[in-house]
Formats: sequence, C-alpha cells, structure tokens
Amino acid sequence: KIFKFLSVSYDDKITQKIIDSNSFDKFKDNKFFRKGFATNWKEELKKSTNKKILHIHGKLMRRYGYYE
Repeated sequence: KIFKFLSVSYDDKITQKIIDSNSFDKFKDNKFFRKGFATNWKEELKKSTNKKILHIHGKLMRRYGYYE
C-alpha cells in the first residue's frame, strides 16, 4: 500500500530487503537505542536549542512530563 501510495515500483525482493534491514535484531547492538531519561535532553542539546524547543513546545512537554 505504501509503495502504491508513493507511486514507486516494487517487488517481493525489495520488500524482503526492507524487512530484513529493519529487523529488530539489527538494533540490539545498542547503536540505535539510547538509555535515557525524560529530562536528559537538557544536557544533550545546546542551550540555544533548548530555548527554541521550549518556546515552541514547552506547554506540550510539560503536559507529558518532559519539562517542569
């Protein structure tokens, strides 16, 4: 359905390659996932970036516990 929606050609070989490439087992090496806390973003991002994010999304972040 996605291929048709995007109007791109596809076949079973391409579909299987995509499935294999995105298997959950591929991400078990911890290179994809990070162990973090909801408030860890403050330390990982630049202060100027944090300020922009809070200006735009602060209210929503408070609602979901990402910012006090």
